[in-house]
Amino acid sequence: MTYAELMQTITEASEEDWLDNDAKGIFTFKPDLDIRIVRRRDDDYEMKVVPEWATHNPHSGAGVMNFDIYYRSTFVKSFQLAHVDEFRAWLPIPYPGTNEASPEDYRLAVQLDTQNTLESYTHMSGLTVKK
Repeated sequence: MTYAELMQTITEASEEDWLDNDAKGIFTFKPDLDIRIVRRRDDDYEMKVVPEWATHNPHSGAGVMNFDIYYRSTFVKSFQLAHVDEFRAWLPIPYPGTNEASPEDYRLAVQLDTQNTLESYTHMSGLTVKK
């Protein structure tokens, strides 16, 4: 599997395609158990300056967490998502100085949307996805 094929497989999947082990921070892709996303728990940190887009929810704090994509035992890529409203949603981090996130970051957030809150929190935060 090439890098492009792997990323296409992941970003075109739905949240139902993933087995979620929240205690371990591991998301395993059901159609291909060689694909997994791992949340790095030791990297959780609060945003020093909370951007405005992250404050449009009942709890105005936000943090950033790093995730790693693996294929078999091979590390492929890291990415970051913001957690908002006391972990009720994972949001893509927009480009600096904008409220616009990349399509790939948004699709990665979709994969981890186990609470089905991404769409409502994206709207509440005023984030858009670059076309």
